[in-house]
Amino acid sequence: MHKLYVAFLVLVAGAILASPAAAQGHRVGGGINVMSPLGDMDDGSGLYASYMFDVSEMFATYVGVSYISGDFDLKVDGVPYAGGYSSTQLEAAFLVQWPQDAFVPYAGVGGGYAYLSFDDMNVGDKLSLFYMCGLLYPLGDNLSLDASARINYLRPRSYNPETETVDM
Repeated sequence: MHKLYVAFLVLVAGAILASPAAAQGHRVGGGINVMSPLGDMDDGSGLYASYMFDVSEMFATYVGVSYISGDFDLKVDGVPYAGGYSSTQLEAAFLVQWPQDAFVPYAGVGGGYAYLSFDDMNVGDKLSLFYMCGLLYPLGDNLSLDASARINYLRPRSYNPETETVDM
């Protein structure tokens, strides 16, 4: 687990060091993820690294990798299951953006592949679909602050693929 955090920090540090050399319209970044699932999972947190490229003034693409871990506590047919989970997601999205004088709001749709790991449960990896919106606030030529939110649909099969799922 710690090796993954170190890998993310190295990736983010490399992105920050490489950003002054990036051409106009290319943005690399990283940050903190906080997930609040509506299903069986408890809140989770982790890190992400991303790359955005402006196709035009109005359209952009997004690719990223994120890691989230947290806890779960659910009961299936009277049997309690509890422990920790982790999710590593590779994702891509198509964004529409509206550049303003001081900031750039954006919204888009994307998909990804989640590599899932649950304590004491056999949960398979899964494709996901997400909708995202955000606000990019430039702080300089090569530095900006970005805040975004997304609705992510991910419902992997659990230990009994014929009847049960873990709702994330």
